[in-house]
Order: sequence, then structure tokens, then C-alpha cells
Amino acid sequence: MRILFIANDLPNPIHPTKAVFNLQLVRALSRQHEVQAVSPVSWLDEWKSQKAGGPSLPAERRAVIDGITIHYPRYKYPPRILRSYYSLFYWYSVRRTVKSLIKSSPPDLVLAYWVHPDGDAAVRAAKMVGATSAVIVGGSDVQIITADRRRERCVVDVMQRIDAVITVNQDLKFKVQGRGVHPEKIYPWSQGIDHSIFFPRDRADARRKLGIPTAGNMLLWVGRMAPVKGLEVLLEACAILKTRGIEFRLDLVGEGPLRREVEADCARRGLTDIVHFAGPRDPAQLGDWYRAANLCVLSSWSEGLPNVLRESLACGTPFVASKVGGIGEIAGDHSRLFTRGKAADMADCIADSLAHPRPVTGQQSPSWDQSAAALIDILQPLTRRDGQTKAAPRFRQPSPWRPRQMIRSAMAAVLPSRRFIVRGPRDCSAVCLTFDDGPHPRITPQVLDILGEQNAKATFFVVGQRAAEHPELIRRIVREGHTLAHHTFVHADNPSQLSAAQLMEEIAKTDKVLRDIVAQPMPLFRPPHGKLSVAKLWALWRAGLAVVLWNRDPKDFAAADSAQLRAWFLENPLNSGDIVLMHDNAAVTPPVLEELIRSTRRAGLDFVTVDQWTSGSRPLPRPAEAS
Repeated sequence: MRILFIANDLPNPIHPTKAVFNLQLVRALSRQHEVQAVSPVSWLDEWKSQKAGGPSLPAERRAVIDGITIHYPRYKYPPRILRSYYSLFYWYSVRRTVKSLIKSSPPDLVLAYWVHPDGDAAVRAAKMVGATSAVIVGGSDVQIITADRRRERCVVDVMQRIDAVITVNQDLKFKVQGRGVHPEKIYPWSQGIDHSIFFPRDRADARRKLGIPTAGNMLLWVGRMAPVKGLEVLLEACAILKTRGIEFRLDLVGEGPLRREVEADCARRGLTDIVHFAGPRDPAQLGDWYRAANLCVLSSWSEGLPNVLRESLACGTPFVASKVGGIGEIAGDHSRLFTRGKAADMADCIADSLAHPRPVTGQQSPSWDQSAAALIDILQPLTRRDGQTKAAPRFRQPSPWRPRQMIRSAMAAVLPSRRFIVRGPRDCSAVCLTFDDGPHPRITPQVLDILGEQNAKATFFVVGQRAAEHPELIRRIVREGHTLAHHTFVHADNPSQLSAAQLMEEIAKTDKVLRDIVAQPMPLFRPPHGKLSVAKLWALWRAGLAVVLWNRDPKDFAAADSAQLRAWFLENPLNSGDIVLMHDNAAVTPPVLEELIRSTRRAGLDFVTVDQWTSGSRPLPRPAEAS
């Protein structure tokens, strides 16, 4: 799937640590999909950085971060005035860049972070190309800026016009719904964290690494020093704790427009010996900060579901936070909540947590790869809705005279089927249904239910990462007599970027996942998009894998609806020996499957799995009188 991501909240050369969580999401999406990112940079930020002798944007106004190209058009707007018109200023600033990217690679999905003005730009961009539009609600975009009635109308208008509203917790879902947005277009979703950075480890070791005394209590605050973060409440709570004789230190990690005010407030309250300003830190270093602390503290006036708290829990550090947004959904028994704005309540919670610490237990946040996959599971079916996206074309089988098809046919003719297969024997009485890209938690069970009811067997080419997430579906596939096969570990949208060695590493990872679940060899492999180089083909054969392609492709993944897919099969009835490519993550497929099986059997054909043809075992020739 092609995705255009639009968000002001992304790292840039001026603010390299800005909204790193969005970069993590884009990075995870790009491992399986083609992603382009547009992140307008405020002209005011550029001017301030230039005035201070700070970094500037490159002349071409784009940068490659972690292999992802992010475009940085200049965001021109009048600061602090005409905010209800910011969507027009925003669109005017990004439209040239967006049009250029759409022309080179039309997206299937335009995804924004922050409702207004970013979400408005997503709606406009999606309308240009007939794509699906979606926005991730950050929290303050529906809880803070909506205090202005004119901006509230802008926010609600965007959420009414956009195809899908993604909320980072259940609390935000209810608040969005309370704004009059239809509940069927609101989807709660969990953001990920980087488990290679955020994990438990010995507190003393972390403190030694950071140069912090190993003895004593340490409180940690991480974020942007802005009014919504309520730092004045935190400092007042610290002053109360100091008067009670509780010994501790508070480390503030981050920067922001209130830095000088916070420093002055610390001096006024006599906290300069307690509060330490660590400044902005590389995201890769934050894990040690969380592990070093006894508590993570947050005194915000408004939040969605803060990443800093989820990261803290992943490091084994509980938190004390204001009871706002969806924080209560992750608090558990280990952390404590206080009424926002109540410094005395916050001080009581901190004192109790330090005196009676509780271990962090419970479910951890998903990884970013898992989070991105869950987001795609939500949004990909929406790109198939008739009327929401451009009508999918009526796909025909590729011409057999195209060079690629001629090469495939020639290889299939000269190579043994145990090494390379495009179709089965023409004189058999069967066809082979194959399903790629699963397992999908909702659609794969539907496919298996129908196959079971019809007593038909199929071959499932599974993605290793998704198999690891849904081992129960892998076990069910095998238990019900279907064949399991490889389809790489992450299913890259551009497989040509993988070398032969990298491909074999992906296969090895997938093989380990599958063997750990069902303990049986998987000798079949289908390359994503059916594309292989000679080097990759040779490496696969050396590993003893048969390469399985197909000769019938209804392109169910691109069908507008089930009716279009049904029409394709009516116009292109299956023949003996056909290998049919379908997908068990395409919502349009299950409604057509039962009818397809019945009509195929009426034509005198039955169903086999690919390994019956690659191993030499096959059904008897079809009788001449069969009809």
C-alpha cells in the first residue's frame, strides 16, 4: 500500500527530537509499505534558529532520516492570530510538495497526525487522487484547542469530512464521539514503543551510566516545556515534599518555550539544589533515564495517552501523573493518579509511591512494528470501500507475451515443479487456492471457517512477523489440514531492495517462528509481488525451497468490493491446474469464497494444496465426461 503521511510533528534538522514517536511509526510503516512524508516547518522556527545561529534546513528542503525521505515545505502563517484559518495557510504551504509526490506515486491512503490543520490537508490531498483519508488524534487537538469555539468548528468539520479518525485510547474515542462524529468511523489504536531501547535493567547501573549518584530517590520528567504540561504544579509539589523533609532529586529532560520561566520558578521556590535540567536528549538515551528513576512524574493539564508513561512502564518504572485523558487505562496498581492542578495531591502520591514502591506488572505496549501492522489492519479495508476511494480498475490477466510472463512460462516449462511452479498439471481435476499476507486476526478465521464448511484445502503463504503475533491461527491452519508456506518476515513493498543474503535472513526468521509454533518444515516459498533475481532464486534452491508463483490473479487486494471480485471470477472461470493468488487480509475475499468453491466443483474440479504438486503427488486425470 502507498501511504502519504502529513504531520507538522516530525523530527527536522532544527528540532531533531520533535515527535520522535511519529518517526517511529513512519519507519515501521515503511518496512512493509511505500511511505512518503511531508512535514511543514514553521517559518518562525526557521527564523529563530537562524537568528540564534542554529541549524537550518537543507536547500532542497528535504532530509533522509533512518532511510526515510521527509519533505519540509515552509509553513507560512500569521502567529497567534487567524487560527481558525490555519488550515488554509497550511494547505497553501504544502500543496506544491503534495501535488508533486502524488503525481510521482499516487497514494492509497493519506494519513495525518493532529486534526487541525494537518487533518484538513489530508482530506484535501486524498480528494485530489481519490484515496482514503485518516487522522490520528493526538489529544490536545480535541481537548485544548477546541476551547476556542471557532477552532472547535474547524476540528469537528475535519473529523466529519475525513474517512477515519484514529484515537490513541478509549477516552479519546468517547470524546471524539461526543463531538458528533459517527462511532463507526472512530478506531481506538495503541501506539508502539521501541523495545530495544525501553526495557527493565538495574537502576544503579543506569545511574552510573548517566553519572547520577546511585543512592537516593530520583524523580524524572520528560517532555516539552510548554504550558499544557503543568510544570508549575510539579514544582509546587516538589516544594511541598521539601518542606516535609523528603530527600529526592528531580531531573527534567527536554526543552521548550518555558525553559527560562521554569528555571526562574525553581529559584523562587528554593529548588535549585533539587531540580536538575538535563536538556534535550537523544531518544536512544531515554531508556537509561527511565531506568535510573524511582518514579516518572507528569503534571499535565491535558493528555491523550503519553508516550513517556508507556516508555517508563516498559523500563519497569512506575509513574505519578494527573488524572487526564487515557492515563488511567495504563495506571494499574503500580502507579498513582492525582486530580490535575492539585499540587498537594501530587505530593501525597509521590511520597506514598517512594515509601511503598510497587512493581510494574501487566501487559506491555506493542512494538512499533506491531502497532503499525494494527494500524494497517484498521485502515487497509477502508481503502476498499466503494465511494470512499477511486474505483478499482477491472484487472485482466497479463499478456503471455510480456517479457516477464514469457520468462516465467519458460522457466516453468524446463524446471521441475519441485523447484519452480507457476501452475499445476493441465490434465488433473483440481485447482489450488493460495492465500498470501496473513494471518489476519479477523479475516483469516473467516477464510478458515468457509474452507472447513466446504471441506476444501488451501495453501497459506504467511508473513513471519504476523505469524509471531497470531500463533493460534498458525496452529489452526495446520490442524485443519492446510499447507503452511513462507512469504518473508515483513513483506517489504519494494523487495528489490533486499539482497539475496537479506532475503535468506528473513526466511530464516520466519522459519524459526513457524517451527516454534508447529514444529514442521516449510519447504515452499512465494516472493512478495512474485519478484526474484537470479541470485535470490539460486539461494532459495540451495536452501531446498520450492518457489511457488501463480497463473491466476483476481487482485482481490485492489477490488473495490466483493461484487467486483465476484464479477472477475464469473468472467474468468478457473481451469484445471490453476494456482489462484488471493489474500487472507483482504476483506472482500471471504464473502466470495464459498460461491467460488461451489462453482468450481460444479465444473468438475476439486481443491488441492501446492505441496501435492511440488512433491509429485497429484489427483487422477480428469475424466473426459466430467462437466
